[in-house]
Amino acid sequence: MRVRHCCKTKYLLKVNKMLTDKHKACIKATPFGWLLMINTDMKINRRIVRELSSRWVEKISSFEIRSQVVSFTLIDVCIRLGLRV
Repeated sequence: MRVRHCCKTKYLLKVNKMLTDKHKACIKATPFGWLLMINTDMKINRRIVRELSSRWVEKISSFEIRSQVVSFTLIDVCIRLGLRV
């Protein structure tokens, strides 16, 4: 038996609509600014998002996974999610 855990973006879409321009500017300045570009409901694996969020190293703008640094750019995220670059 396989159990899938995922995060639906419908709540993210609701929050994005309520944000002010000031809030959006603050979020865009972070590595997660791409979340503002999501404009349709999609499923994202919750475990992966949680794991990546916990491994993000702000100083080097990369993920640290098993003592290795993995760079992850906005373009990488956009391509994977099918967003415009």
